[in-house]
Amino acid sequence: MNGRRRVLRLLWRRLTSMRTAIVLLFLLALAAVPGSLLPQRPLNPAKVRDYLAGHGAWGRFLDRIGAFDVFGSYWFTAIYLLLFISLIGCLVPRISVYARALRAEPIAALYEQGRVSHVGDLAALEDEMMLMTPTGYMGERSPNRVDAAVWAITEAMLSHMAPKPTANLNLNKPRNPTLTQGAWMR
Repeated sequence: MNGRRRVLRLLWRRLTSMRTAIVLLFLLALAAVPGSLLPQRPLNPAKVRDYLAGHGAWGRFLDRIGAFDVFGSYWFTAIYLLLFISLIGCLVPRISVYARALRAEPIAALYEQGRVSHVGDLAALEDEMMLMTPTGYMGERSPNRVDAAVWAITEAMLSHMAPKPTANLNLNKPRNPTLTQGAWMR
């Protein structure tokens, strides 16, 4: 059982490597060539019959391997299904890393501009920040404090863009004095 699990894990790692995805993409492009050079049965059955009649054994061989219905053949379907599985396996683990980097990049610019500063003792946060590099986080654990700081700064910097609530849109009635501008500050 342990040997089978090891083999399956090795196959999954090979299938979900970026190199495999690139090879499968190239193979898919190569496999589509006969579909553009040879007549395709779903599009023009008469041309396929003419090709089979004119090319004898070669035509029968091409028909047997599905060259006259390339995009519906089992081998073409297998290639693109393996490509989809490979791409999903490649991208899903990396999406969170890229999303974090995209979200954190504008916050890093705010720090560089001096528009964000810390008040108080935030040594643990600053220690995590020192482990952030352009290639990613170099610490052992997830940068929880940095993630929380990025979220909080994003919320604080974007909260001014939220639509302001209106108290009374009916101009015929008098305004409610408790909901006028600045009343929430009293």
